[in-house]
Amino acid sequence: MFLNGGAGDAHRGWYNAIKNRHQLWPNGRIPYTISSQYSSYSRSQIAASMQEYSLHTCIKWVPKTNNDVNYVYIFPDRGCYSMVGKIGESRRV
Repeated sequence: MFLNGGAGDAHRGWYNAIKNRHQLWPNGRIPYTISSQYSSYSRSQIAASMQEYSLHTCIKWVPKTNNDVNYVYIFPDRGCYSMVGKIGESRRV
C-alpha cells in the first residue's frame, strides 16, 4: 500500500508506506474477509471497491481461503483504522 499519493514502482522495490520487509504482504496479495454484520449490498460494494483498487495498484485483494493465516478482517466499528502492513494473523479493520 502506498501513501502520500505515490503509486511507486514495485519493480524497483520502492515502497512509500512500509519499510520493514517482514510487514509486506507476499507478492502484494492481501487475503480478506468481510463481516456478516454488513448487509449483502454493503459487502458487495466493499468487495467491488477492493477489486477496483487491485486493478490500479500492485496490491491484490483476494478473498481469504482456509490456507490463509494472515488476513484482513473488515468489520463495522466506530470508525475505520488499522496498523499498516502484515502484522500477523487476523488484521481487524
